[in-house]
Amino acid sequence: MSIRSFRIERDNNRFFTSFIIIIGTDVHPGRIELSDGNNSVTIQAPSTLEGPVQLILPDIDGFPGEVLTRIEAGTTWKKFVGTATATYSLLPNAVAVAMTTMYIPIAYFTWIDSRYMGYTAGALIYEADISDRTLDIRLRDVTNGVTIVEDLSVALSGFRDITAGFVNPSSDARLELQIRKSSEGGTDPRIFGVQLEWDA
Repeated sequence: MSIRSFRIERDNNRFFTSFIIIIGTDVHPGRIELSDGNNSVTIQAPSTLEGPVQLILPDIDGFPGEVLTRIEAGTTWKKFVGTATATYSLLPNAVAVAMTTMYIPIAYFTWIDSRYMGYTAGALIYEADISDRTLDIRLRDVTNGVTIVEDLSVALSGFRDITAGFVNPSSDARLELQIRKSSEGGTDPRIFGVQLEWDA
């Protein structure tokens, strides 16, 4: 059955045992209006979509103050407290980068996906002291063999905030902060106060 539109009035129940497809156009996108007789709540598809979007609702009710949040498996309820910054100190002290060729781990972070999956906009923050050897630094998911973020061939001293290419783990993981320098000899680069930040 294909019809242009229909209304279900009060005391006029209709039951659908499968699913409903509402097809619109770019001028008149598909929509559902839920009315109390005077005002209505409208759920409407965008005018254009790059591909199919599926919104799977949680199987439990939320608590007051929680909002629906998109996760890989669908949606979940999450307490909304506005945008906050979660900061984790990985390296409070100075470390000289003596190793070449091979990365060496100097700090660790335990990623528990059920706790941190909602984190966004990750950043690797540190200070570098560079003389005559460049620095490579990266955060590596050694559980799954994936680089979370990296900063390569750092040749200038300064304060650095690395966000480009930052990809969160998708499951529980041990994260290693790893460093190396460009070549033997010279003055070892140093790093200070490494920390991780996310919007939580």
